[in-house]
Amino acid sequence: MSDFLAEIPRSSRETIRVQREFHRGFEIVQLRIWYTYDDGETRPTKKGVTFKPDAIPEIISALQMAQGGTDG
Repeated sequence: MSDFLAEIPRSSRETIRVQREFHRGFEIVQLRIWYTYDDGETRPTKKGVTFKPDAIPEIISALQMAQGGTDG
């Protein structure tokens, strides 16, 4: 089972997809780059990151710091 959560444009041919799914019995979250080929088909690349949902608060905090927001 895979829950598609968001798609963020990266360039004219690439997007970052956020998905939640189960892999080998564990719930994971993926941020993966997807590429649109000349034939119009969109497929995942090897570029991305996978983590457990309990890491989300730390990741959000780090992204806010990178944006110039709070220090977490």
